[in-house]
Amino acid sequence: MGIHPTAIVDPSAEIGSGVSVGPFSIVGPRVVIGDGTEVMGHVFIDKDTSIGRECRVFPFASLGADPQDMKYAGERTRLSIGDRVIVRESVTIHRGTEHGGGETRIGNGVLVMATVHVAHDCKVADDVILSSYAVLAGHVSVGFQAIVSGSTAIHQFVRVGDHAFVGGMSGLVKDVPPFMIVAGFRDTVSVTPNIVGLRRRNFSGEARAAIIGVYKLIHNHRPLAGVLDEAERGFPDSEEAKAIIAFYRSSERGVYRWAGLPARPGEAARPPATAAPQPSAAAPQAGTPPRTRAARWASSPATSRSPSWPPARSRRRAASWRSRPSRARRRPSSGTLRTATPSSRWASSRPWPASSWTPGSRTCAWPAAWAARPSSATTAPTRRPSGSWKVSRASRPTPSSGPWRAGWRSEASGSSRSRTSCPRSWWDPAGWARPSPPGSSWPILPSRSG
Repeated sequence: MGIHPTAIVDPSAEIGSGVSVGPFSIVGPRVVIGDGTEVMGHVFIDKDTSIGRECRVFPFASLGADPQDMKYAGERTRLSIGDRVIVRESVTIHRGTEHGGGETRIGNGVLVMATVHVAHDCKVADDVILSSYAVLAGHVSVGFQAIVSGSTAIHQFVRVGDHAFVGGMSGLVKDVPPFMIVAGFRDTVSVTPNIVGLRRRNFSGEARAAIIGVYKLIHNHRPLAGVLDEAERGFPDSEEAKAIIAFYRSSERGVYRWAGLPARPGEAARPPATAAPQPSAAAPQAGTPPRTRAARWASSPATSRSPSWPPARSRRRAASWRSRPSRARRRPSSGTLRTATPSSRWASSRPWPASSWTPGSRTCAWPAAWAARPSSATTAPTRRPSGSWKVSRASRPTPSSGPWRAGWRSEASGSSRSRTSCPRSWWDPAGWARPSPPGSSWPILPSRSG
């Protein structure tokens, strides 16, 4: 408790009882700090800043610095922070400007997480949460108990309504209606009622029903003025409905509205959901094409669809993919197949599915193609210390023959694949090959009978 000897406190500052100021902190002129507030080390509090009671300011926060406004000419403006506010590390909150009201205000019980920036003339209501890396431009107002998630940027003069929730990494250029969840970037923003948040804040069922009913009227394709009049007549006794209607009427930048599902080619835009539950994908509305492939197949006549799913064409494609692996799979590395014993070399060390590389399949046809070619056209493989066989380009099948003609090119085509590695366990998994006699280019393979 108390003021650290290395802290610098201006004589004109008013320090309440029970206030602690940490080492190397700076408290500027005309600063007011309420009772029981803790200012940790390396905090900068500039002039004309007032901090309420029982607040906590963490290291490297900068409060009350000059606004970043080209029109600011050194006027005396203020920063007001309420009670029980938590300001985490590296937060920057600037004072207001004369043309913006002269004050930046932070309400009571606000949590400002690390690295948040609150620009000049912002108004943050009580019990607001500003998550890390959120950026509030000048003249932004955030309503009561609103939550702004991390890495969110809010355009100047934008308003965030009461009990609203802004999703992470959003970029907002319009007003956020109260009691709603918004997430997205600029004009591609999704809007939906904040049902979970309203339940947690003990909103009654009647209040939640009124909020949803008002937004069902507002979020359609009709002109907003007529819709607001209809909502006012439909919910005359709901305070929440009155707050929503007043928010829309006082907006200057426009308010985000749900435009419904996107239209398909040749189809008019569909309105948002109504009170009736939407049918499932397996039973779409009459006249509306199903949204998924499975739903289209289920809704098609039994005479025109396959007896099983997926269709035969998809089964053929899947079988073709399994039998002909990609170019990256066709060229395994000897290092990935290297293990202690030849028996486990095939079973446990390959990086591809077992269904794609099995002995006897077309992917194991290289040794047969090598053996079928004349001995003059082949090059004797040499044994590597790692236990693999190095084979030159000439000993592999040409692009015009063998199962690999679609995947390999000849030496004259300029391919960079001048050599590859073929583990012995690939073509000789049982270890049947005996050492080659002197002068022979291939090991002796046992006959089918022996």
